[in-house]
Amino acid sequence: MALGVYGKKYALPPYLAAEYLFYAIHPSEMLYYTRAGTAPYVNAAIPFGVGVAASGMRLVMDKGVNPVKNEDGTYTYPAGNSALATLTFSPVTGIFKGKFNVYCDYLDVSGLPVHKKVKASYAGVAASMSGPLSGMGFYLLPDNDPSVAAYRLKRSLLVAVQPQP
Repeated sequence: MALGVYGKKYALPPYLAAEYLFYAIHPSEMLYYTRAGTAPYVNAAIPFGVGVAASGMRLVMDKGVNPVKNEDGTYTYPAGNSALATLTFSPVTGIFKGKFNVYCDYLDVSGLPVHKKVKASYAGVAASMSGPLSGMGFYLLPDNDPSVAAYRLKRSLLVAVQPQP
């Protein structure tokens, strides 16, 4: 978006900040459909503010931490990268991409807790406007709404990689 406004070209080699943060917007308008009804996606498991470090011309995301199953069958999501997000970055083109998990916890028709994992893939473009490289893109999340399930739609939501302040 900013490239179109400013008319900038991608500069080689890119100017990388030492540390970045990766953000994905929560799919608040989407629900996960089950036989027992609908359930929201877990907010704590969306990668929002996950650390990314620059290593030479590479960007390396903080290592992921699996959700922890509690004794009662529910799950706890540790701070950091509990979505198990990955990131690859091409310094030649400025394209970044990866994947992460989005979770939904609900009770099934018999009242037992269910932990559902949905995979989301993302892609974006990074550029340097006036300072370190930053980027925006989107992630695709499958929609299992019965009214649109036959179309196998994937909803698009915002992701960003920003230099850490």
